[in-house]
Amino acid sequence: MATSLPDELLVDDQPLGGEEAGMLVEENLCPHCSAPGLGEQAEWCLKCGWFPKFNFCIEVDPQEAPVQASTNPWDPRRVPLWVWTLLAGLVVVTAVSIGARFLFPLGSWSRAYWAIGQWVIGSLAFGVVHLVAFLTAIAEDSDLKLLDIALRPFKVWKQTFVELPVTSRRVCIGVWSLCLAIMGPAVVGGIPYHLIWELGPEEEAAPNLIHAVVDLTDNANDEDMNMEEAMEKMTGKNADDENQDNSGDLEEPVDPYAPENLPKRRHKLDCLVVGYKPQGSSGFSSLVLAAVVKEKLQVVGTVSNQYIAPKVREAIFAELHALECAQPLVPTTIDAVWVKPKLACRVGHNGFGASNRISETVFQKRLSDVDLN
Repeated sequence: MATSLPDELLVDDQPLGGEEAGMLVEENLCPHCSAPGLGEQAEWCLKCGWFPKFNFCIEVDPQEAPVQASTNPWDPRRVPLWVWTLLAGLVVVTAVSIGARFLFPLGSWSRAYWAIGQWVIGSLAFGVVHLVAFLTAIAEDSDLKLLDIALRPFKVWKQTFVELPVTSRRVCIGVWSLCLAIMGPAVVGGIPYHLIWELGPEEEAAPNLIHAVVDLTDNANDEDMNMEEAMEKMTGKNADDENQDNSGDLEEPVDPYAPENLPKRRHKLDCLVVGYKPQGSSGFSSLVLAAVVKEKLQVVGTVSNQYIAPKVREAIFAELHALECAQPLVPTTIDAVWVKPKLACRVGHNGFGASNRISETVFQKRLSDVDLN
């Protein structure tokens, strides 16, 4: 039943005058029960059922009374549902990226393909959503230009964020795809960046190295000598006269392929492959290199197979096997399987040491073959 309070209000069963009641209303407190939440927009008190406009109360069932919104800013119930969806998607993308990193071993092509594929998918998805955000923004802001897609991305997305939560789906897809693209190379990893620069036609070796081999071939043809005799004449010494053992200057061959740890070197040198040290029956542990030093072609050291990609290594070994010869074409005391000087490569090193041996050699890239015809 409604209880009329025409002349006075009761607060805690005590009569309250009109002036005091008005003060409570101004402070957003119910004059009848002093409960907070009664403002200018409130039609009635949620706790006691008092209508300030009509100055009377109705009975309110506590179980049917609306639940007031929490005023605690850290209350999870105040966070919109789309924010939780966004965070859940980020957790899934992060978990997938970390899982792929541990699933595929370091240096494997499977890991590289996964990282590149994840980057491509994320980039394409973000590009589409970014274009949609631009088309939405340009409808509201005529100052936007096509170049602003790349030059002012935050302004492109401003309208999308203003229209939240209506545009929450677009925001979620954009954040997820951007995170997917970034975590491909950053978290999954395994992309052989050093091989990307080698795409396209192979480079030729340095001209002086090519000229040395051409002169060697011409001398052999003009004077009716074999390749070994022409090499002895060009280098100015005989293999039997080289008694000094320089094997201590050579690096120990290492087998694991670790492209991500390719070390930096101060110098680079174009070399001929004149021999190799076999590893089993289908590979090599290191290559014996020759280069032009002081206008003479001579052995300058070896380079391990550590930073040579497995597919490149297989291709090199197949060619080496077909170019094998009995004697070293450049006089040396190194024990190796010798080949004709056709294959060329570029290596990095940290300078020349004793007996013109290069130190800390690292394989960098394959060069085009030297034409012996």
